[in-house]
Amino acid sequence: MKRLSILFLFLCAVVFLVSGNGTSETASVPVNGAVTYLAGDVLLNGNPAVEGASVKTGDKIQTGPGAFCEVVFNTGNVFTLEENTIASIDWGKYRITLDKGAIASVFDKLKKIIGTDRKFTIVTPSAAAGIRGTVFYIKVEDPQNTYVCTCNGELSLSGGEKQFDSPAGHHKAFRFTKEGTTVRVSSAKLLYHDDAKMDALAADINQTIPWSDNP
Repeated sequence: MKRLSILFLFLCAVVFLVSGNGTSETASVPVNGAVTYLAGDVLLNGNPAVEGASVKTGDKIQTGPGAFCEVVFNTGNVFTLEENTIASIDWGKYRITLDKGAIASVFDKLKKIIGTDRKFTIVTPSAAAGIRGTVFYIKVEDPQNTYVCTCNGELSLSGGEKQFDSPAGHHKAFRFTKEGTTVRVSSAKLLYHDDAKMDALAADINQTIPWSDNP
């Protein structure tokens, strides 16, 4: 009888862990972001940003002409907001809303943050990109057009009713064009960024991009 009681308690403990109240493979951890480098006029919630400033849920970052802002979160993930960019941060929903401008990113350590059944999302006026661990570049060219490049890894892309995965070993780009209530997707050339830009960003978190001619 005593052995049965011990076994019962053990099984209850296992169920508790798997259900998400304990540690499991899909468990998420808090996201901690900080400004690691900036140049030019950069505003954080309307106030001048400084290096070392925490970036929290609900924060809005805005860069002026010729300015940029680099943010690192949870050590192995970095993104740069380029000039004339407006972005809103929601760590709780693993989402960055890019209203204007461009973002260059190396997300290498997402699995430990969001688990295996979630994606980090970049949302723009005409497209959305789901990320699990990818090097990518996204630019809102204007309110109707968004340029998206899977530089290395895979993005889950969507615009309007169109949804598809985009794997790439060495840059694969698309343009999402909003036409009324629909979105048109077309292939695009390599624009606005190159290997050197993305390699430099990866180096800031001590990572090396495994470029390949194959997806």
